Amino acid sequence: MWARSLGGRNAPLYLWQLLRPYGRYVYYLALPHRRPSYFGAPWRFRTTGFASLDGREWKGERAFVILPMSDWHVRRQRPQHLAAALASMGYPCLFVNPHLGLEYSRPFAFDPKPRITWLDRRIAELHVHLPAEHELSTRPLYPEESERIAAAILGALAGLGVMEGAVLAGQPVWRDAGKSIRSKLGFPLIYDCHDLLSGFGRVPPGVVSMEEELIDDSDYVLFSSSYLETTQLARNPALRSKSALVRNAYAPGPAHNAPAMPDRPPVVGYAGALDHWFDTDAVAAAAERHPKVRFAILGKVESQPIRRLGRFSNVELTGEVPYREVRERTARWSAALIPFKVMPLTLATNPIKLYEYLSDGLPVISSRLPEVERFGDLVYIADTPERYADAVERALQEEPALRDRRKIAVASETWTNRANRILELLGWVRA
Repeated sequence: MWARSLGGRNAPLYLWQLLRPYGRYVYYLALPHRRPSYFGAPWRFRTTGFASLDGREWKGERAFVILPMSDWHVRRQRPQHLAAALASMGYPCLFVNPHLGLEYSRPFAFDPKPRITWLDRRIAELHVHLPAEHELSTRPLYPEESERIAAAILGALAGLGVMEGAVLAGQPVWRDAGKSIRSKLGFPLIYDCHDLLSGFGRVPPGVVSMEEELIDDSDYVLFSSSYLETTQLARNPALRSKSALVRNAYAPGPAHNAPAMPDRPPVVGYAGALDHWFDTDAVAAAAERHPKVRFAILGKVESQPIRRLGRFSNVELTGEVPYREVRERTARWSAALIPFKVMPLTLATNPIKLYEYLSDGLPVISSRLPEVERFGDLVYIADTPERYADAVERALQEEPALRDRRKIAVASETWTNRANRILELLGWVRA
């Protein structure tokens, strides 16, 4: 395999990718507390090898192979929500862990076999161990890596008894593996375009350029926002015949049936990624203007300027919070923020948190983003830091009746309805 892998590529870089997992293994042996918790999280679920599958678990059922951008155990994002909704509707999902070996406790030479962890009866997480270290956002997959992933998926599907299904790919690097599944089993290939890849500084051009190839190769293309759809259709009008706008949504839960009990003093919060697109100045202006309001910023800080918010005594940077706890916390907020800098990346986004905030009845103070503006007077749009501060004041003084209007406005914006739209595209809607 090494000789084949080294042909036509950067040999020193690939050798480093092959050797690095062993150095990482030694590092985590010496400092186990440094190993990210989400690497170990899958193994807390029931784990099986292919030999223990008897071909009957999902026999006769249509299933989805989910090839995501994000790990199930890091944070709950679009692929995880769609998988959960599809599974609840009777369509099992094989969710491929995108770390492709980083989650294994030992390097490839000691533990090469694929495994399945059971997140739910109808959601199985497939773990494929690649010899070379790989992160989806850093480089395309090598051909033999795509072959190994496809072989593992085929093996898992056979062991589960699945003969009919579809592939839902959320990242261009999955293209070859998805095409291989289609060629072997006839599963349609769906590209779920839910981010503007070129807007992420860490995604290399080689990965971004693969998107057009995946769009051309896909049987269907989903867009999570009108901006993404309009941009792609402008480049390729013929895409319209196989594309659909499938926005983000929220998952109803017990919190939506309980009366709101906001904390006192009032809390204005944000929950989500904290990267270069986060408007630190907007939050700082609001915090400075409203010293008696507590600002709760939930999420892992991935851009150092955001840490400057720590100088305000009424701003709390909590770090990453488990999804189930996020929903418990937001139910006690008085208002919520979507403070994004306006740029192509954020114009293309359709924040999941928007639907979750609105489903709780929360007033939302946001930058001028197309998907937020859809909700008209149910949201507060702020174009400058000063207007963010003004909007927070208005949001905290608004009429209580607006909360009920928000809940009604998003009542149909659920992940179940989004999943049903995908089933309609495939012609799988049950009578």
